[in-house]
Order: sequence, then C-alpha cells, then structure tokens
Amino acid sequence: SSNKIRELRKAALDRGLKFTDFAPTMSIGTYEEEYALTQTKKDEELQYWAIVLFGPLETVSELTKKLSLYR
Repeated sequence: SSNKIRELRKAALDRGLKFTDFAPTMSIGTYEEEYALTQTKKDEELQYWAIVLFGPLETVSELTKKLSLYR
C-alpha cells in the first residue's frame, strides 16, 4: 500500500539508503514537468506506487522482509 511504501521510504532516508520512488505525479509530461509537479506536493499528499532501494543486501532485506510482494 502507499502508506507501507511511505514508511519504507522514511526508513530508507533514516538509514541513508539511496532509493527511487514512483507516484502519480511522475506519469505525465516530460521528466522536467514530472519533477516540478512532484516537488510541489508534500509527502502526505503523494500516493506512492512503488519504491526501489539501493544498498547493502542485509539492510535492504531487513527493511523489506515483511512486505508481501517481496516474499
């Protein structure tokens, strides 16, 4: 769910992991338009669709082990 992705995003930020997240604001226009629109939204206004984490396998696994799509 969007809220679980939001929590995972916060945990990634707290641990210094790099990540890319995807929200509806990123599905229209050019990259520049998507970026500008996303920047106008507060975190709680975004409905997250997905997130990709980059980092040590142990850290990423610890954060994602309870997610149903990961199993």
